[in-house]
Amino acid sequence: MQANRGVVAILLTPLLLLAACDGTDSRQTSAEERPTDEFARIEKLAFQSCMCKLAGHDSSGADRALGSATDSLETAGGPETPALPVHVSRTCYPKFGPDACLADFWVHEPYGNGAVCSYGQTDDLIAAAKDAHRAYPRDDKRADAAVRKRFEAMRAEAAAKIPRSACN
Repeated sequence: MQANRGVVAILLTPLLLLAACDGTDSRQTSAEERPTDEFARIEKLAFQSCMCKLAGHDSSGADRALGSATDSLETAGGPETPALPVHVSRTCYPKFGPDACLADFWVHEPYGNGAVCSYGQTDDLIAAAKDAHRAYPRDDKRADAAVRKRFEAMRAEAAAKIPRSACN
């Protein structure tokens, strides 16, 4: 039956990816891994851009600042993990060392459609998905709605934290 949509396999993939991470709540690498002040600035700009998107604000100003800081840099892609409810990809900047990477998290349908900005938020959505599928094992629509509700709450929390003026 497709009721669980392979929930166990799908939810384990991002958990394994996250287990390999350093455990910080930042969507970027930990402070001791930051090779330069320039990369620290890039991390800050990437987080600001993400928070703007999560909050539903126009992120064009934050995106322009991030683009200006990274356009001339060589990038390398990291492994991508398409999973429910969050897709994870990485962009690395070899100039700053092998650990100078930014993780990009994206919630996809049927749970919503938008950015998530930290490992903690990703963990929260994965936990919500597991709980919802346990509570409604034969009702995908209800389980999906429960995860969507948690994602929408995250969006409201972000909107309360970051003003529009920081975004555009």
